[in-house]
Amino acid sequence: MIKTKYKQNLLTVMIGVGLLLSGCGNHNYVETKKAQSPASVPMETMSKESSNTKPVTITTEKEQGKESQTSTDNADEQPAAKRASSILRTYKEGNVTIQYPEISNTDYPDIEERINEQLRTNALYIMNAYEVDPDKDNLSINCDVISIDRNRITAVYQGLYYAKEAAYPNNIYFTNSVDFSSVKNLRLNDYVDPKVVVEAILSGDYQFLSATPEIEEALKSYLQETNKETLTRILQKADFTNASTSDSDLSLFPESFSYEDKGSIIVSISVPHALGDFAVISYSPETK
Repeated sequence: MIKTKYKQNLLTVMIGVGLLLSGCGNHNYVETKKAQSPASVPMETMSKESSNTKPVTITTEKEQGKESQTSTDNADEQPAAKRASSILRTYKEGNVTIQYPEISNTDYPDIEERINEQLRTNALYIMNAYEVDPDKDNLSINCDVISIDRNRITAVYQGLYYAKEAAYPNNIYFTNSVDFSSVKNLRLNDYVDPKVVVEAILSGDYQFLSATPEIEEALKSYLQETNKETLTRILQKADFTNASTSDSDLSLFPESFSYEDKGSIIVSISVPHALGDFAVISYSPETK
């Protein structure tokens, strides 16, 4: 959660939002009384076999037709065999269901297995971050492959986590972009200086994605009242780190995620549960 010096203002905002949310229907935001945070735990590769005695299954979502086939070149002029593609696989263990992508037909066949293992590890890491007990808790995460070409893949994950003793479920949102040639997790600072995004947020030079008009005003007030240094720190540590990093502090589960989409930078920021658990904004550097 982002901490702010403006507690009185935030309390006023959250009280107002609590009233607004009662009429939000099936939107992504869930009304609640108290927020819950994921555990700050070091990033590490999950073993393929869980310590839980119940079986783990992996299925392929062929019936969804999730064959994403695009390219940086003209796809119509490319033979099908030359197009990078992906399918969705589903990890199932107890009450846990997590989708994640698996790529093929890239220009890097020798390291596709490494790329796929990284995609899988990052997707399943949410279980460590929230200390999920597959027998007692419920976790359901859906994956949407935003883009895939010959150089990279970008996946967005959304879902719900409901701990057994919790009074309400948490909305989950995270993203992962992987560069094929380096098998590197791309981060916000690979697209833009995080300080530039902070200035845009504090000045209101952005758009919200997937938020009702009622919640947008509350989110905007919350973000604009957030301490600038705190917001800068969070965005500088956005996204999954890479195994090569020597800074262990950066290997905690991020409070912010990002990806690039047709020139726009999409950024998620953790917010109080009463505001939806996360805010997703779109910032377009070319407009500056």
